[in-house]
Amino acid sequence: MKIVAKAHRVLSWVIIIVGVPAISTGWYKYYVKYAPQDEEYKIVLSPILFTTMTLILIIMEVWFRKMRAEKDDFIKPPVSMTESEFEEKIKNGEELWIMDDLVLDLKDFARWHPG
Repeated sequence: MKIVAKAHRVLSWVIIIVGVPAISTGWYKYYVKYAPQDEEYKIVLSPILFTTMTLILIIMEVWFRKMRAEKDDFIKPPVSMTESEFEEKIKNGEELWIMDDLVLDLKDFARWHPG
């Protein structure tokens, strides 16, 4: 799985690195065709477009990393339950689910889940 994650990360950056100049070039070609015929304007336009796309990329990457860093790490709860306790709670009408050695209470989750 680590290989897949690394390949995904590398491929994503390759697409971004190729995509920014491609989009900037497309913008430049569009403006060359439809913009005023002032040559000085066209020479300045290409670096402005490339810089704009690069800044957008950097801002989005910083925002994503900040949001990712704010994600709460999972802390395993100290409470444990035996299998017989689990079965007793199910018989009493509690909506419990076992997932990855955790017992989850789905009472509040089930009414908001779309499926």
